[in-house]
Amino acid sequence: GGVGRAPDGELLIVGRRGFVFHHGASGLTKLDITPPSNNLDRLKQQFADGVFSDSGFREDGFRFNDVLAIQVEDEWRLLLSYTEWFEEDLCFTNTLASAVVGDEDWSNWRVGEDDWRIVRRAAPCIPYRPGSAIIEGIEAGGRLAAVDDRRVIWSSGSYGRDDQYLRQSIPPNETLAQRDDTEYGKVLRIDLVSEEVEILAKGLRNPQGLALAATGDIWVTDHGMRGGDELNRIPADPAAERPNFGHPLVNFGAHYNKKSIAASGQHEGHIGYTQPMMAFAPSIAPSSVVSRDEFGGPWEGDVMIGALSGKVLRVVVEEGAVRLIEPIKVPGRIRDM
Repeated sequence: GGVGRAPDGELLIVGRRGFVFHHGASGLTKLDITPPSNNLDRLKQQFADGVFSDSGFREDGFRFNDVLAIQVEDEWRLLLSYTEWFEEDLCFTNTLASAVVGDEDWSNWRVGEDDWRIVRRAAPCIPYRPGSAIIEGIEAGGRLAAVDDRRVIWSSGSYGRDDQYLRQSIPPNETLAQRDDTEYGKVLRIDLVSEEVEILAKGLRNPQGLALAATGDIWVTDHGMRGGDELNRIPADPAAERPNFGHPLVNFGAHYNKKSIAASGQHEGHIGYTQPMMAFAPSIAPSSVVSRDEFGGPWEGDVMIGALSGKVLRVVVEEGAVRLIEPIKVPGRIRDM
């Protein structure tokens, strides 16, 4: 799941199954919010009926990925990001849904299943592929951050479909993360009023970390393969060329079988693609990123990366370059910060 800021400055937490909690001085409170249907029950029934007899099913990967409370005009809305299954077409999407919750008093929020409205289903619906895991939901990305009082940014992973593009003989320009007509392997900006969608960056694998800096830059941590984890920056300048971070064509890491990711067998310095601000070898398993300007003191403006490997990394960025990475060990896997 993920965490977000509640209107009172405390925390909202969404669990893997979509239930929402408030955490603050009074402890942990489960809210009266029924999540939108992701059709997991129908998928499980189809699996039990033998529709996918040749495939495995990782139920733990079929999950809700983030929560965001945002005030749009004069009403508070709750956003949830999750993977959604479509039983008739045997396909799935990365989905963003919204529900009006009223005012800022979270203790009065009441949301039924029918109160949700779909903001966006990433296009296209990804079809079931025989002989593979039905849904690689652990590579969904699905993180949310508010830009202002009507726009959000949303990360959308490539669901593992591009990892073996060479083995599957997929032309490079037809991979999900590289195609301009898909919303996977991308960072999107969505206007909640007009519902306009803009692709801000492409060429990502599993962007599990997403944060907006005070400068307007967007920080993205991409969960790569073997030694391919990245800290990436999307510039705030609207006139700047939108970055293409290169997945699955170039990466400083390797496949899990240790073979090179680059199509030519060489990294070639990411020629033609946007290099990451930092790549991590060995992998750190980045799951989240925080950019804050109120740390104060020597941490003012630093970027913090949370990792499933049991650490937080303080990253000092000066004059457009990473100057220092300080690992801080913590007793557990960091899912979100």
